[in-house]
Amino acid sequence: MKSFWSLIPRNIFKNKKRIVSIAISIILSMSLIIALSVMLDILKKSSYERMVDDAGGVYDIQFYTSDAKALDTFSKDPIINKTSIGINLGINEIPKTKYTVEINGYEKNIPEFINFKLVQGRYPEKDNEIAVEDWILDKLPQKYKLGDEITLPSALFYTNSKGKPVNLNIENKFILVGTFKYTYNQNGEKNNATAYVTRKYVQSKLPAEAIKYFGYSSINNEHSLDKGLELLIMTDQYQKISININIMKEYLPKRFKIIDFISAVLYLIISIVAGIIIYNIFNILITERIKEFGMLRAIGSSPGQIKMLVLGEGIILGCIFIPIGIILGNFIIKGMIILISGYKDVRGIMDIPGSGIIASVIVGFLSILMGTYSPAGRASRISPVEAISSNNNLKLTGSSIKKNLQKKSYMGKLFGFTADMAYLNVNRNKKRFITTVISLSISIIMFLAVSYLIYCADPIKNLKNEMGGDFVITSASISRKKALTDKDIKDIENIKGIGKISKEKNVMSIMKVPEGKVTDYGIKFLRKEANKTPSAKQQFEQKIYSFHSTVYGLAVEDFSSIKDYVAQGEIDTDKMDKEPLVILAQNLNYTSYTKLNVGDRIKLTHSNYDDDGNFINETDETFIIGAILDNDFISPDPLLNNFVFMSSKTAEEYMKISGYQEIKINLSKNANYDETEKILKEKIKKDRYASLTSYKEELEKIKKNNLQTSLILYSFVSAVAVFSIINLFNIMTMNVMIRKREIGMFRAMGFENNQVKKMIRFEGVFYGVTSAVWGIGLGVIFTYILYLLARKSLMQGMTWSFPIITVIITFAATVFICIMASINASRTLFESSIVDSIRNNE
Repeated sequence: MKSFWSLIPRNIFKNKKRIVSIAISIILSMSLIIALSVMLDILKKSSYERMVDDAGGVYDIQFYTSDAKALDTFSKDPIINKTSIGINLGINEIPKTKYTVEINGYEKNIPEFINFKLVQGRYPEKDNEIAVEDWILDKLPQKYKLGDEITLPSALFYTNSKGKPVNLNIENKFILVGTFKYTYNQNGEKNNATAYVTRKYVQSKLPAEAIKYFGYSSINNEHSLDKGLELLIMTDQYQKISININIMKEYLPKRFKIIDFISAVLYLIISIVAGIIIYNIFNILITERIKEFGMLRAIGSSPGQIKMLVLGEGIILGCIFIPIGIILGNFIIKGMIILISGYKDVRGIMDIPGSGIIASVIVGFLSILMGTYSPAGRASRISPVEAISSNNNLKLTGSSIKKNLQKKSYMGKLFGFTADMAYLNVNRNKKRFITTVISLSISIIMFLAVSYLIYCADPIKNLKNEMGGDFVITSASISRKKALTDKDIKDIENIKGIGKISKEKNVMSIMKVPEGKVTDYGIKFLRKEANKTPSAKQQFEQKIYSFHSTVYGLAVEDFSSIKDYVAQGEIDTDKMDKEPLVILAQNLNYTSYTKLNVGDRIKLTHSNYDDDGNFINETDETFIIGAILDNDFISPDPLLNNFVFMSSKTAEEYMKISGYQEIKINLSKNANYDETEKILKEKIKKDRYASLTSYKEELEKIKKNNLQTSLILYSFVSAVAVFSIINLFNIMTMNVMIRKREIGMFRAMGFENNQVKKMIRFEGVFYGVTSAVWGIGLGVIFTYILYLLARKSLMQGMTWSFPIITVIITFAATVFICIMASINASRTLFESSIVDSIRNNE
């Protein structure tokens, strides 16, 4: 031996079985960490992409104004990074269809702000050029291709300087130079396409009083979105500019903070689990090498050298197997995602997130140091005489055996002597037992937490109830000319296969509440909202307290769906038809903004339209609260906290809601779904304001959108479970291997092979039952705490109930896996004779 330190590589290569156990633990730990980082990276990227698609772009703020001078000053403000300004030329209604084209004059930099993706050709550069959304070409009266001349008349409604309404009709002829996709998921006007012309062309066609500017801006990186918006609103020069924040982009940093917090917690949990597992492995292996360390002490090795020997082995193994775990984990998790999602582009399969590599290295070496330090300390304190005479179990002394055998065990009384011996073995190896139970319990807690989050986030389970039928026909208008009518409903009722139909009036409104009926929390909320728009700020300063709400006008028979939720007052439909009486659901989604009661008065804002469906103005109407719904009422919209229900007659008389905005259709038992859907689509084909929602189509969309989140969560918890199971099998096998001499002595005293196997199976049961009880108990408590903390911020509309089925399945699965691990461990016990087992010369 050239030097003491040459023992490290020699021990590594000499004890291959031992190294395999350690390698498996390290590789699995690193694979789990890198898998987590990959999934969180994908989650962040998908969240950002979804935000862009939902908001229709990456802009920070959107603005509207007719003041060109104020807009020029605004675009040069130091708070603003860059701006793109547009002007609306008008709307083109495609004949004999329900489709329209909104023609806008844009600046060249518009694709930097909104979600335009060029499909063919280019964007307009000259005044007679146009680009349109690609899908609208199939809806035009004739087929066009790039280079063709296209005629698109436009109509623009505006109020002139004398206050008179004007309909401006313009005949437009363009050269089609390009097509593009415009993804804007939150756009309610699905039948309206966007056309892109130059801003210069629009300005040349419109009189000055008809020009209304709109546009998008990004805020300088020195300011947050909230702060930048607040500073802009407080500037007097911009009072004539309506400024709105990109709400979805504003929410994104909050979502990223939640993801970062969750990732930090998960990294910590993985570090603890990995440290426990590596500790278990090294603890067992050091126990197995007691004689070896005793010989080294006998020939002059110091305790410090023994400690460095063990730590050195751990660090070298980390240098070898941590990179392998990183590469393997990245490859496996991306392979799983590609396989399950059907995504075929594999170019980025080996792109490993830098944060994942850093976390893997830090967690990996910390786990190794935590896992080896204590066992290394134990090894360094072994005396040569004690080590050489040891039976490979430092806790297994004659006195301890005698003491434990004298204890009466309930297990022995219930299940016999083998159960008693199993209990004895577990009791005198408490550290190993506790650390393994902790590892399994953490896996169970994480499984229950992930299952709960997926259950809460799963939109499929409530889809049918939220839709209210197999099909829903909605109208985007509340004007008399454009809403759905009783004749429309009658036509639908005559379709073969139609069962129950419910009709509904609904409109977004502003609910104004008396000052004394707003809570302190409500005041804080409104103060924060006041910084987002000039009008909100002005109202707050005037002590006009307004909350967004949805107003529903229901038929008499439809009030039965909310009767069970009445907490105060009563529902009197006869009285509600004659008086401005309403039912209020307030403070939904665990908020507490208002404290309204039966008999209180509220004001609801409604819009007024002329006979042609053009907006005139907004007015308020006062209503009396006749009943209050309790907080168990499920909000149809998780972003709204107030719902007002009134009779259909009252909604038309006081809120000026003509016709119906929503028709929910349930099919009869033997109806042909596809045939009915085809007929319904044909019915509303020419109604440009109506759209059909199909339950089957929505279900497919939700499944697709929900796949990634579920995949990420379940992939992670599956990886944790696999990791814990492999570790359990590893621990149980090592546990049995180091007790070969002890078990050989039992066999020599007359223990039969079946009794030995039974004893080890009982040990597996003890591991399983203890882990299941602690893991499930803490997991249920954790999910309830998660519900209390996250129901307002992370996921609105969350509910909680005791997961009895999940608990039973988890308990049975944990015990079964532990028994299987013990059976697997006992297989190698009888390969050697009793004499060889007692000698233990391996």
